[in-house]
Amino acid sequence: MTQKISWAQYLGVVGQIGFIIAIPIVALTLLGRYLDSLYGTSPWLLLSGIILAFLVSSGILYAQVWRTLKFFAEQETIVKKEKTEDTKEIFEDSEFEDDEE
Repeated sequence: MTQKISWAQYLGVVGQIGFIIAIPIVALTLLGRYLDSLYGTSPWLLLSGIILAFLVSSGILYAQVWRTLKFFAEQETIVKKEKTEDTKEIFEDSEFEDDEE
């Protein structure tokens, strides 16, 4: 029997989303700033890094949200199926069956 989706799983998804957004922004912004200071192209490589970070974060975020929604939908389907099977067993074992006279 599977378990219901807990609040901790939802909280984990929120944490993942935060990292998915933050890590590319910080990394590519710092890289752009470093390259600007190295080549003297300020602020163009910094801005390019920020734009690239937005695109990378968006792509990863889209894929992660899609996988998470699919997982939660599958879990919901499994729980509903198990409830339906449990209900069928209750009615099959109950006194509501037709008696042959």
